[in-house]
Amino acid sequence: MVPGAAQQGSIDPRDRRWAPGAGFRPPERLVERPMSDDPRERARHEAFRRLLDLADETGARLLLTGFLVFPANGLGDPPLRPALNAVIDHDACAPLLAALGAEGWRPTRVRGRSLLPPAAAAIEEPVSGAQVNLFPVIPGFFADPRVVFEDAWRRRHRMLVFGREAAITDRVLTMMLAVHDSAGPRANAPRPESETRALLDRFHSVITNDELELLAASVHRYRAEGVMRRLFGGLGLPIPPSRMPTRRYAIARLFVDHVGLAGRLLLLSLESSPGYPGEVAADVVAARRRLAQRGFAAAAEVPALLVRARRARRARLRALLAAGR
Repeated sequence: MVPGAAQQGSIDPRDRRWAPGAGFRPPERLVERPMSDDPRERARHEAFRRLLDLADETGARLLLTGFLVFPANGLGDPPLRPALNAVIDHDACAPLLAALGAEGWRPTRVRGRSLLPPAAAAIEEPVSGAQVNLFPVIPGFFADPRVVFEDAWRRRHRMLVFGREAAITDRVLTMMLAVHDSAGPRANAPRPESETRALLDRFHSVITNDELELLAASVHRYRAEGVMRRLFGGLGLPIPPSRMPTRRYAIARLFVDHVGLAGRLLLLSLESSPGYPGEVAADVVAARRRLAQRGFAAAAEVPALLVRARRARRARLRALLAAGR
């Protein structure tokens, strides 16, 4: 961890910038994130603006998310982090990466020790230090990634940021991703559980009954029960069991042409959150038991699949960035 990063990026509920908007309704006027006066931050913001321009030029639909979009969603105005998170149309990721590669963007390291390859296309602009995580697949949202994106795009909001208008995730999906194990605080920021706890307390205080219904429906539609345990528990909702990843999710997540039952069970067992610290959910245990029962077949298939997936992800990202040069 970079010295001072935890203090810079962690959540202090006493900070007045975190005052949430109660009784939230999408604003009639676009909420604007002002540009920083710091030269390095301005350089990063210019790189982010260029990324959004290239997305328009290549026809890539993307939705900004994370702390950046909290003000427009009535969730406060927390400090920003150097990296930008965005959910992108799965089929439009390739041309955007090629365009970014032509302007010097390159792969960057992704924090995490999972056996699975990172789901995000993590890239950086070396001159400004701008970092972007593009998520064509949201880890643990086990439905077809195209279904997930189209639903999120239909519910999108907009805000003014980096000197232009941009599409952002709506309030419910913003909450979902903010406490997601692989797309929230633990993915690209300091890791203390207290940060997630503060977010859950904040969401509990502002979410409406209509949003609770939308949340439950969205989690079911996205087959995201496994990675929403903390959010459901924090909001006092009953926690439904995880469901199997669809084949289309498994193929997109592992960057291969075919994924069998063992691969889908592996995804279920690794990408369903065990729950709160010290707990392991029954459905996660069941998935791991079923995987173990496959014995020698799984023992041969799973390691080879993981190696292929990591190699395929790395090769694909580098090839797409190089395609535009």
